[in-house]
Amino acid sequence: MTDRMQARLVFFLLFAAVIMWNVYRSGRKKDLKENAGTIIMPVHLMMVIIVCTAAVITSEMTLRSFGILRQDLGTEYYLWMMTVVITAGIYWSVLVLLKRHLRSTYTAYTCTLLWLMPNYLFFTMYRWAAPVPLAVITIPSGFTKTIFYIWAAGFLAVSAYYLITHFIVRRKMMSGIREPDEKTKALWKETLHETRADNVKCKLAVSPALKSPLTIGVFSFTMVLLLPEKEYTEEELRMIFDHELVHLIRGDSKSKLSIAFFTAMNWFNPFMYPAMKHMSEDMELSCDEIVTAEYDREKRRKYAELILNNTAETKGFTTCLSASAEGLRYRLHEIIHQTKRKQGWLTAGLLCICLMYANGIVTFSEDRGTLKEYLPEKYLPAEVSVFDGTMKHYTCVNPEGLYEQLSSMPVATVPFGMDEPDAGREYTVVRLKNENSEYISLTFIRNTVQIWNMTDDSQEGIYHIRMNTRELNDQFMEYLIPAE
Repeated sequence: MTDRMQARLVFFLLFAAVIMWNVYRSGRKKDLKENAGTIIMPVHLMMVIIVCTAAVITSEMTLRSFGILRQDLGTEYYLWMMTVVITAGIYWSVLVLLKRHLRSTYTAYTCTLLWLMPNYLFFTMYRWAAPVPLAVITIPSGFTKTIFYIWAAGFLAVSAYYLITHFIVRRKMMSGIREPDEKTKALWKETLHETRADNVKCKLAVSPALKSPLTIGVFSFTMVLLLPEKEYTEEELRMIFDHELVHLIRGDSKSKLSIAFFTAMNWFNPFMYPAMKHMSEDMELSCDEIVTAEYDREKRRKYAELILNNTAETKGFTTCLSASAEGLRYRLHEIIHQTKRKQGWLTAGLLCICLMYANGIVTFSEDRGTLKEYLPEKYLPAEVSVFDGTMKHYTCVNPEGLYEQLSSMPVATVPFGMDEPDAGREYTVVRLKNENSEYISLTFIRNTVQIWNMTDDSQEGIYHIRMNTRELNDQFMEYLIPAE
């Protein structure tokens, strides 16, 4: 196993371990704060990585424009981003179809986490995290950037829609707000203290524009828990505060921002919009699971009545006590009956690893042709080395014939995805020499070939071919004799 493969495995296992621990911890019902857990890694970290990736693309394209870089690495990142987006889109499409089965088998917390899992795929947009592809989808040459610009226009439009909607909703909700009475404020502080959540920074206010309690805002300095102009009993207020505290402790509004971001990334996939809706529903169901964990049946009935009497639609990056009319019946049934379900921590971990490993197995290429387009004709095969446990060297007795054999191989440029040779994998190296004794080396590993200019030690590119190493060796043997 190569160092890069080991790094990928450790990286994926680390993410899977974090997910499994979160799912496992979600079932340990000690108190509200501990059981709230954490659904995803901080959105800020994800944004930093995406911004850094964009900076790398921009800098590499700039260096290429000045002739400092030979490869169009910007195009490679475009292609890899398309691969990530398509993989995430397929994953969410399958999850939408399996929604009923998942909800009937696993806890709402686990289901919520499964909706959010493709967030991790953008952590794999680097060479060392890319696998060797099994298949390549070819995009006509010159269309990659056109497709990227179309996708980017849709991404910006959908992102702008979500952001503008959020700010409009926030402005409307914050219009005419006032401070609650002293009794309500005291109860809020008491609830924070009892749940050991004194560090939660969230203002409390009453808004005449609301029909249901909700928390709006993504960052701590913008968080506001808004109550409608209604009279609530002390018990009802405690239920409302407990519910919203779970959202605040877990950072669910950030999770909604994250899923909105990936909905914009997959704006062309019709399954994404129901996926976002189901994620919000499961997030509320998981919140109910935590809040009502220690309630008796009578108190759960009161909690259900509270939700029923505060039904309202919400938009923007908000977390709300109520539910939409469509999902209300299922939610009330779950609150009253509390069906026992599996945590599914092992399933979540395995699914995370499978998702990350599947990403890039089918990738995109801008060009498809034959290897001849990348081989200078003045170079002819001089030596072939085959590693199959021991290194065997061969001399080429028919350089022109082997050159034609190599030239006819169908290839497609792929973004990243090639492991260095190691003792655990069979590979073939073909060295081509010109009259000046300058060498070009072709390294074949599985279904890829990488071209190296040995004169200046430059990497020309990675190409995908439709054959494995053993078949490749068989085709070469008629042109070779063992080296003395």
